[in-house]
Amino acid sequence: MRQNRRRSIRPELVALEDRDTPTATIFPVAGGASFVNGSPATAAQLAPPTNVAADAVGDVFIADTTYNRVLRVDAKTGAISTLAGNGTAGFSGDGGPATAAQLNGPTDVAADAAGDVFIVDNKNNRVRRVDAATGVITTVAGNGRPGLSQYGGPATATPLEFPNLVAVDAAGDIFITETESLGTEVVRVDAKTAVITTVAGNGVAGFSGDGGPATAAEIEAAGLAVDAAGNVFLTDPVNNRVRRVDAATGVITTVAGGASNLTPFLGGPATAAFLQSPASLAVDAAGNLLLENNDTQILRVDATTNVITAVDANLSQGFSGDGGPTSAALFGGQLGLAVDATGDLFVADTLNHRIRKVTAATGIINTIAGGGTTNGGPATAAALTNATGTAVDAAGNFYFADSDRIWKVDPATGIITAVSGSGTPGFSGDGGPATAAQVVDPVALAVDAAGDVFIADANNNRIRRVDATTGIITTVAGNGTAGFSGDGGPATAAQLNAPSSLSVDAAGDVFVADTQNDRVRRIDATTGVITTVAGNGTAGFSGDGGPATAAQLNGPSSGLSVDAAGDVFVADTQNDRVRRIDATTGVITTVAGSGSPSGPVGSGRGADYDDGGPATAATVSPNALAVDAGGNLFIADLYFGVIRRVDATTGIITTVAGNGLGTLIGPGGPVTAPLLSLGAMAIDPAGSLFVADGLQIDEVQLTTTPAVVPGSVLAAFSALGPNPRATAADLNGDGVTDYIGVTTAGVANQVEVLDGLTHQLTSFAPFEATFTSGLYVSTADLTGTGHTDVIVTPDQGGGPVVAVYDGAALDAGTTGNAAQIARFFGIADPNFRGGDRAAASTVNGTATLVVSAGFGGGPRIAIFNAQDVASGSSNPSRLVPDFFAFEDTLRNGAFVAAGDLTGDGVPDLAFGGGPDGAPRVRVFDGAKLLAAGSFSTLDQIAGQAEVADFFSGDPTSRVGVRIAIRDVFGSGSPELAAESGAGGPISVYSYGALTANSADPTADETINPMAGVFVD
Repeated sequence: MRQNRRRSIRPELVALEDRDTPTATIFPVAGGASFVNGSPATAAQLAPPTNVAADAVGDVFIADTTYNRVLRVDAKTGAISTLAGNGTAGFSGDGGPATAAQLNGPTDVAADAAGDVFIVDNKNNRVRRVDAATGVITTVAGNGRPGLSQYGGPATATPLEFPNLVAVDAAGDIFITETESLGTEVVRVDAKTAVITTVAGNGVAGFSGDGGPATAAEIEAAGLAVDAAGNVFLTDPVNNRVRRVDAATGVITTVAGGASNLTPFLGGPATAAFLQSPASLAVDAAGNLLLENNDTQILRVDATTNVITAVDANLSQGFSGDGGPTSAALFGGQLGLAVDATGDLFVADTLNHRIRKVTAATGIINTIAGGGTTNGGPATAAALTNATGTAVDAAGNFYFADSDRIWKVDPATGIITAVSGSGTPGFSGDGGPATAAQVVDPVALAVDAAGDVFIADANNNRIRRVDATTGIITTVAGNGTAGFSGDGGPATAAQLNAPSSLSVDAAGDVFVADTQNDRVRRIDATTGVITTVAGNGTAGFSGDGGPATAAQLNGPSSGLSVDAAGDVFVADTQNDRVRRIDATTGVITTVAGSGSPSGPVGSGRGADYDDGGPATAATVSPNALAVDAGGNLFIADLYFGVIRRVDATTGIITTVAGNGLGTLIGPGGPVTAPLLSLGAMAIDPAGSLFVADGLQIDEVQLTTTPAVVPGSVLAAFSALGPNPRATAADLNGDGVTDYIGVTTAGVANQVEVLDGLTHQLTSFAPFEATFTSGLYVSTADLTGTGHTDVIVTPDQGGGPVVAVYDGAALDAGTTGNAAQIARFFGIADPNFRGGDRAAASTVNGTATLVVSAGFGGGPRIAIFNAQDVASGSSNPSRLVPDFFAFEDTLRNGAFVAAGDLTGDGVPDLAFGGGPDGAPRVRVFDGAKLLAAGSFSTLDQIAGQAEVADFFSGDPTSRVGVRIAIRDVFGSGSPELAAESGAGGPISVYSYGALTANSADPTADETINPMAGVFVD
């Protein structure tokens, strides 16, 4: 459960002001490890594969944690394809094609005898299955919420705490490791009953219990496997053992490891072996164990003799041996193992970005997936490891560093080529071709007017240059020894200490952030002499307003940029500031950052906290800088995961890209798309930013079109009057949030739809022009098209009408009747003039539309058949007879909400007291409510279907309680939000909080919005 706390945020709707700062659209231009489905797997470039599985026919499945997908390599054709995951982190798609579903950090895969594939969807706290026959994905364990599990019930209703590994036995039972707050447990989902139970672990990390019940033992688990008899095997990397849980008795024992000193052990009893951090594990058909040891070794424990031998005993990391005996091969490390029915061993060679196969009959090893060539191919197909050090030349070519190499991407063709570095870390090659040279951890780049590329070869403590004409590499600064010396003399004789950022001015002078020396230094283009331009060598903060050489800096790292006037901007990283050195006077000043310490990604501080104010008063964590032709400063704010802009004229700071959530984005993402790590940044002549976003390079195209920013104010809705109601949804399936606003009382009724990507605005009046009493709006996919529909109802003074519109059509500009799907009376009294309120939700293809009477009516509820609504029926059928949510004497109706709180795949329902009522909230299990049949009040079925019944706020107040079921925390699972009175605090409750104390739950979080926000 989250800690109960209050925070002030800007909600994701809200009122209206004009903002004329640049906005951004983000496009990945390098990285992504893309491939064409059906192409040879050996030509593909893989992100580091986490784990691997093989089915009965030898097809191989790969957990691609980085890009949120599972890949398949066909055993017969060698072709690679995507089995599950659309590449975007999140949770969606259950009940539909696995390739269209969202995964979030899949860490392991397993296949059963039928070929069904099981996926550990780690960050969604679920295990999901892809049906071999249909390709449909479903959840088989976990309700999406992390928490201490209460075993013995349905697996899909049980919380899992960060599941990590999965295995399947011959009977189809599923075994899962999960890491709870105190330790590891292994649980089993019964194939017949779908009930989840504990197999091993008492929830406390450690080592104990050998010879006793596994459920009472302290365990660790980095590897999991099940043999043909159902015995469960675990690797314990902390206590250097492999342990076994007997299928018949449930007793746990050690079967390998446990020796206390490093002595020769190969060829002897496995229990006498000294293992070192054993991790991945597999069991072949004969029961022999295969295990990863010490990151690079593969060992085998014979099932009959318990003798341990080596499949590959090499301790060195590297890549070699394909086509020869496995015993001579080198692996990159962090291996994942799987065995097929014939005994062939598959190895996820994580750090080599490959899947390799050891053929059982011959012992020969070969690569079967990965290893495709980056050089000369599409940049978007490249598998990047830790892209950093971006730079752009005058022609628009952009450069970046990754894997001890420097790469160049042609903007016209999108082709990537190597500029420098052999890929093997080290120091060599000066005076020869740059592509044959060795560099170590090149963290920063710069390009001069002639196209020469400068490299901060950080671990070699040198600055090196690649000549644009000859391709020859030379050292221009640093003698290779870490330290400080040489000012006033040749730069090549000077000492540098971890140089981490570069910039070149118009004259060709090179500026270096000499990080560990707490200085900024300059290499004169004409003389080659090095001097200090900022920093006195003592870490700290001082000197603003005086000579930069007398000032203190603190760890100036990967942010350095020179503007057209020659002023130098430096990211004074440990001081949480950006400082400027005036080219004319040499005086240093702070231009951004208050010096306040920063928090972690998603902390809620920073970008949203102080946008629109002076940059010098803002909280910033500068990690990279760029200055455009107009002198505007861009800051890559590492901890907040955003890019911020400081206006050259006003000094005002604003956020132009990123939302601080720290996950990868898809193509065409908006200003609010999250960024991953913001390792480096450069700007091209057209004003586009190129950002090293960890595993990809993103182009951030800046425009002056007003943006739609969650947490900001939507000027586009100004025509709706002073207090519009609004909601947000992706109406057309483009992956970008769209916004729908409606009028409140006193303004002629109007609906406005704003496309979040194109900013096209569509307006129409759903009712007669004379109606001015206000509207309500909600969204859901009622038609099953995969696009979100818009539901509009009138407020007080209108009839109980429900109007449903095709959201994609509205978003495209179609208005009124042309976009209308259905119009009907939500309350069976056409003469009623209190309006009505609707809520809807779609979960796993199941849609629910619930309607309540409005002002002056009782708390009457109707639940409609979404299929009838989608057909355009003017009198859609009800799923159950109408009923009262509260006492029938209560007036002004009720507020309603729908969403899958319980995690069972069916929308659940929540009801809140209407205006002038008490802030009472009732939450009901949707499946159980619908199964109850005919009832007239919720009290009649409370015992069988009610989840919670409580007051959210002061029970004596009479302002009602507005409610919503939304994924407030971005966890992939919705929570209940309740607001007692307009503008009042919003209490957010997880399902766990509601069930822990259903009569008086403790809110997981309390949000203080700006006044006038309406919870939807």
